[in-house]
Amino acid sequence: MIIDGVVFDGLLSLDEIVRHPEMLAHQAPHEIKETLIACSAALAALNAAEAGCAPNTANPAGSGEGLIGIDEALAKYPGCFTRRQLFGGGLPFVKRTSPRKILIDVQGLKRWLDRRR
Repeated sequence: MIIDGVVFDGLLSLDEIVRHPEMLAHQAPHEIKETLIACSAALAALNAAEAGCAPNTANPAGSGEGLIGIDEALAKYPGCFTRRQLFGGGLPFVKRTSPRKILIDVQGLKRWLDRRR
């Protein structure tokens, strides 16, 4: 596609959409759907990054503890669970980020441990 003498092919970048939103009108319907999926993924990444940020005036309720990796969780809470239990699923404080990576919500883990005691 050619707009203002510039050739665009494929999906528009987020930068292009922000600077020239009128360019979306020239995309095919399937490209708009793909752009929407990409924007949703970008929003999810931004939300995840924001959740891990330090407390500030916009986020005063943060405790400084957020999501930790599996090795850190096993070191901080020895004997509470195994690596297999964490990857097995069903635990409410485990957030799976990929098939081989999980993050542990520290506050959820503490609540879970309190209920089990």
